Amino acid sequence: MEFVTGLVGVLIGAFLSAFFTRQESKRQTRINTTLKMYERFQSILSSRLIADQLLEKNLASPHPLTYTELKRALSPENWQHISRTRSLYNELGLLYRAGYLDVKLAKLLFAPIFKYWYDSHLLKMEANQKDPETVQWIVAPDEIATWLLKD
Repeated sequence: MEFVTGLVGVLIGAFLSAFFTRQESKRQTRINTTLKMYERFQSILSSRLIADQLLEKNLASPHPLTYTELKRALSPENWQHISRTRSLYNELGLLYRAGYLDVKLAKLLFAPIFKYWYDSHLLKMEANQKDPETVQWIVAPDEIATWLLKD
């Protein structure tokens, strides 16, 4: 009987050890993914600054262009800055959907700058979309804001 009790204890211990090791591994993977995403975010700083200027100028005009119109109107060199920045936010949203981000860390790293972009550009540009052939993003800024800007 003591042997069976000991065996059950060993099995339960092994199961719990494997379970908690797997949980910690998943947590560490989410942290690493979030940090890598932040490194990419920082690596496109110059593109974000140029995109900020381009969108600010567009939205200040009497008749702001949509994403699709901007894509056609701007040179590929200029459009890439807007596309790169918006695509990065899109990827952030996709990683969140898939459960690959450490949300607490992502909020610390991305929320302040995303809030600026959301209020200054993204919300206005998304609302400005009117043609059926629009540049499509998989994750809308509103969806990102629901989790990233939530307390």
